[in-house]
Amino acid sequence: MFEQLQIRIKRGSRVTSPDDNWTASDKLYCGARLTVGFGEIFDWNDTDLLPLQKLVAFYHDLGQSVRSSAPTAFQYSFPYRNGSVQLHWTIQPHAQLNFTISYRQGNREREVLSKPVDIPAIILWMDTTYETILTQVTEIAPPAISLMVGELFSPGPHAGFRFGPGQKVRTVLSTQVRQLHIGYILHRIRQDDDNNNYYQILVNGKPLKRRYLEEELEPIT
Repeated sequence: MFEQLQIRIKRGSRVTSPDDNWTASDKLYCGARLTVGFGEIFDWNDTDLLPLQKLVAFYHDLGQSVRSSAPTAFQYSFPYRNGSVQLHWTIQPHAQLNFTISYRQGNREREVLSKPVDIPAIILWMDTTYETILTQVTEIAPPAISLMVGELFSPGPHAGFRFGPGQKVRTVLSTQVRQLHIGYILHRIRQDDDNNNYYQILVNGKPLKRRYLEEELEPIT
């Protein structure tokens, strides 16, 4: 879906990459590209950025619709230059979404793409977006930003979990954990059959396959 994602910060009218000078008053935005075929490309850059919260909200709505059994129509809109990019989708039988993208300017709307998309592809879009954005902020920004991004993608409640999404942690060496890793909480999984919480961590931009128990991790502050 959205590609070439680049996290950006707005400080007043100034646009920069995330850095150690980040404060809670800085606004998080995202540069992105949406390619829809036939040479049609929508680019959001430093002069026309997407609010990160709006991009994440779109993926939340998309994820919720995937879990819906009702044949409901969904719509989302992103400002683009003097108009907006409109995304429409409906749930279809056989684990598919019927996706339509159009460009609206004033009272005119021009369709640029219409195609079915498999639900596994939708889930991959969501996971890839989260991993890409979290990787960028953990590489060049302080842990406070990774916590904010993790919270955007995985909003509360967090009752029962010791670690939050985006939190910086290290593995605790033991007979079961033989390698030291320093990374960030990517996914949290509640395993009801053994009554345990498991965590997947992101290390150097790569998600580790192993899931760690809470006692196998410790926070880094």
